[in-house]
Amino acid sequence: MATGGPAGRGTSESIPAGRCPGIGSRRPAARINGMDSLHALVVDDHPIFRKGLISLLQQDARIGKVTEAGDGSKALALLRQRTPDLSFLDLCMPGRDGLDVLAEFTRLRPRMKVIILTAADDGHSLTQAFALGAVGFLLKADAADKLYCCLDTVLDHSTYVSPGIRLASAPGTPEEEQKLSLLTPSECRVLALVGEFLTSRQIADRLYISPRTVQNHRANICRKLGIQGVHRLTRFAVRHAQWLKEAAEK
Repeated sequence: MATGGPAGRGTSESIPAGRCPGIGSRRPAARINGMDSLHALVVDDHPIFRKGLISLLQQDARIGKVTEAGDGSKALALLRQRTPDLSFLDLCMPGRDGLDVLAEFTRLRPRMKVIILTAADDGHSLTQAFALGAVGFLLKADAADKLYCCLDTVLDHSTYVSPGIRLASAPGTPEEEQKLSLLTPSECRVLALVGEFLTSRQIADRLYISPRTVQNHRANICRKLGIQGVHRLTRFAVRHAQWLKEAAEK
């Protein structure tokens, strides 16, 4: 496993993946579909897990460089010097809380895609992480099997959540509840399924309607709620999952 630095150094930078001995021969060139290869940041306080994740990332042709940090403070120091395209951030580390670090990530690098790593299927943390700008939530137990699926999803501008994570609703503000009351039962059913991370085609299949009808519902939902963007709509749906479930059943 090539990581460009001895184990235990929390901020070592890896060998560029395209040049990694024994792996580079199985990779395409540094540019994929006309796009520059990506720089990933891995932040986790467990060296064995961190090195294993880096090894998996280096086997993905889209990843050109991997930088690592063993805690949130070191990761923030790195972000002030580098501009990764995506980051894998452990939720529970010594020192700074993972959600606090996520908030700083979003402030410093708002275009960076952040995927949360966690050992617990905690729906409340998921809701908070999405509210702070995360686009993925990957259980550590799923990393070996689901990492590439997670990457495919977030790089396609969608939201990824490991199967089996229990979603939790958060209380809404009076303004949000007033906006929700404007939705029709059909729109509530569509938005509830958005909160389950289904695509428009999957929602169409579930509700026995056409994908175009789903898209029309989504457009109306966004207009009524004053929301723009897939990630923001998904986060809103997750926060109000219980309300939407009850409304959809009426």
